[in-house]
Amino acid sequence: MKTIFISDTHIGINSPENWYQQSVHQPYLQAILNYIQQSDDIQDVVILGDWFDTWTYLPDSPPPDINSIINANPDLFTVQNNGLDFISCAKHINGNFYYIRGNHDMTIAANDLQNYFQENSITNFICPDLTQNYYDVNGTYAEHGNAYDVLCRLDKSDSSTSKNPYWPLPIGYFISRFVALYCQKQLATGQNAANLSDDGNPNLAKILYQKILENSRKQFDNLDKAKISPDIASTLIMDILADLSGMSADELSFTMPDGNSFTANQIKNWYPTIFYGLEDLEQFVQVDMGNSLQPMPAKELCNKYHFVIMGHTHEPIITNINGSLYANSGFICPAIPDMQTNKANMTFVEVDESNGTLTEYQVNYPQGNIIPMNSLSVPSNK
Repeated sequence: MKTIFISDTHIGINSPENWYQQSVHQPYLQAILNYIQQSDDIQDVVILGDWFDTWTYLPDSPPPDINSIINANPDLFTVQNNGLDFISCAKHINGNFYYIRGNHDMTIAANDLQNYFQENSITNFICPDLTQNYYDVNGTYAEHGNAYDVLCRLDKSDSSTSKNPYWPLPIGYFISRFVALYCQKQLATGQNAANLSDDGNPNLAKILYQKILENSRKQFDNLDKAKISPDIASTLIMDILADLSGMSADELSFTMPDGNSFTANQIKNWYPTIFYGLEDLEQFVQVDMGNSLQPMPAKELCNKYHFVIMGHTHEPIITNINGSLYANSGFICPAIPDMQTNKANMTFVEVDESNGTLTEYQVNYPQGNIIPMNSLSVPSNK
């Protein structure tokens, strides 16, 4: 039997700054749903995080809730005659429809979606809580990957003493809110993020992360007991965002889902420690700057499982690590210029346990046909 892994669809309300744009990406996402519908040997489908996007919205207005996102995309979340929707997909497969949350959708309550699917007569929908936010079935392990991203993992501070009123929301949330503003500044009239290369976020991450790295390294005065001084990292991040926006840290304000607004200066105090040691700085370089979840944690997990799948980085990959197979499932909302030049494409991953293979598929642009890109098999002696 087979398992399908789809990651980083980033479905939102189709605001211009959203990476996923219904008018651009829906037909290609439906091509993947059609692939599932045409197969009779798919056991599980796993949505591997960032299915929904509640982060990438302009700072000055509240982001939408899950109901608003579902209502903005009825072709995907209500039963269609052609069956190219998530409800029909869940009904078609032989096993379970799993939803492993990522960082852009970590605040979505599992009960809200479970109730929605139950109302649509779906009994095989499974959404683990955030403390067990992974897929672990028959030698295959999968999680989104943000747990290893220093800026996008759950806030590690003590909940009982945390200054963060939205704990465990990480500081990466505010970076993404700023990304939406940065994207808006790049858009011409009538454009949306899908018109801009690099997902409407050209060079911002490189600028931000390099400044964080340069300044953070200066704080490690003792590598044996490395710990960045309180407030240094969060102060630096929020000051950089304010500077890039052309505002002061008292002027740059973020409106939260509950309608309350906070300035960048106030948010600094919510995250007294981001880098807890040298290992965190190394992970920051690897994941945020290197855009890779290798060699850790993929290498460690491959010592325990035949197949390991992650998302988060938006960089599809398939490789053999110590005799086990590791893949990143890529993402579903690349920009039009990147698809036109083959710089980025929609991808997903399939595990076939019956023959021990892991296959990466690509949805071609503009044809919309699905083709296998790479396939590896677990060595017989594994």
